[in-house]
Amino acid sequence: MAENFLSADAVKDIVKDAVSEAVKAVNTVADEDRPAAVKSVSVIKRAYGLPKVGVAMKAVTRGSDRDASFEKDFSQAASEVFGFGNDREGSRSIVWPKTMDEAIQVLDAMGEGKHADLVASAKAMAEGSAGTGGALVPPQYLQEAFAYALTPGIVVRNLPGVTVMPVKTGTTVYLPREDARAGGASAAEAASLSAQDVTFAQQSITLKKQYGYRSFSNELLADADPAWNQFITKTLLRDVALFQDAQYLEGAGTSSFITGFSTYGSTTTGPTPGTAGGTNGGTIVLDNILDAIYNLRAVNVEPQQGSGFFIMHPRTLNTLTKIKDTTGNYIVSSFQGVNTPMYFGGQLPGSNGPKAMLLGVPVYLTSQIGIANTVGTSTDCSNVYVGDASKVIILERQGIELAFSDQVGFANDQSAWRAIGRSAVAVTQPTALEVIKGVRA
Repeated sequence: MAENFLSADAVKDIVKDAVSEAVKAVNTVADEDRPAAVKSVSVIKRAYGLPKVGVAMKAVTRGSDRDASFEKDFSQAASEVFGFGNDREGSRSIVWPKTMDEAIQVLDAMGEGKHADLVASAKAMAEGSAGTGGALVPPQYLQEAFAYALTPGIVVRNLPGVTVMPVKTGTTVYLPREDARAGGASAAEAASLSAQDVTFAQQSITLKKQYGYRSFSNELLADADPAWNQFITKTLLRDVALFQDAQYLEGAGTSSFITGFSTYGSTTTGPTPGTAGGTNGGTIVLDNILDAIYNLRAVNVEPQQGSGFFIMHPRTLNTLTKIKDTTGNYIVSSFQGVNTPMYFGGQLPGSNGPKAMLLGVPVYLTSQIGIANTVGTSTDCSNVYVGDASKVIILERQGIELAFSDQVGFANDQSAWRAIGRSAVAVTQPTALEVIKGVRA
């Protein structure tokens, strides 16, 4: 009977095992209740900087992971995180995040929290400065669309009827003219005849030099686009020609300046706008235009023929075209109006053509006419020139000539271009030119 009973030690072992199984059962979570395991990737943490796609691409190109082991791990981790699996092992390709958030996700999966934090705190890249990406976005200069400065047209030389006459020697030119005709008379049969005497006069015209000069480094000459010589020759000729045109109109006649229309002697005096005899100038009105035409006709000049002209600043034409009648209609632009001056806007063929017609006389515009002249107490005055261009001569000792030198600035490695002209303007019959002064806006 003794062998049918358990010993005390056996009973203790049975109880111990039962208690252990019970505790285990209580503390063990069922398989269906277990949370999913955190996905991890098999990489080794290393003390590397942030992965660089350029390094990874070079490693793929040369087929070696030397110096790119972190980039290889990063690509492998990205492959697993984004669902490409491990079947890319050994392939010569990389998987790389497209955004900063994806990069952080890959680094977190690698256990590289430090690098993930570094990426998260990195500044946003932009082309605003070189350090954040601007160095990769070079500026573009559209050289093929290079634009030259806006300039006024050349007026005097292009007036229909103007003569350009070469001068052979010296700087002083004398222009003789018949100043007053001798006339005729009547006499009785067999009466003594009296001689009529003609009056002659002579003008003395002094030619002056007009020039442009440009010096520049030879580096600029070699590197500029458009070609520097091309730019210089075009603009230098243009600028000297424009300076000459300004001188022909308003040269002061002193020092190195020629005598222009504004200071020419013995011209017909134009009507001065404004009240009280125009002492301080005034706003130009249509009566001033009518009086100017009459003044020329009174000295036997017909401005309405093919060589007649008005030359004025655009401000003056603007003032005239804004004149209205009592009903608010613009008088000058009333093309079909009764007893109103004729006007048409727009530019006729040719960049230097007339821009309008007043009383059948072409109007030429140039912004080179001053609009800050002093007349009495007014300091905002301008001139209007009216006349017959067939009586205007441009005298030239030499046309505008270009010259280049690569020795003028030898010590500084510089070169230079210059353009020089010697000329003057003359009116063969000065009364064929009229100047209206004191024209205010």
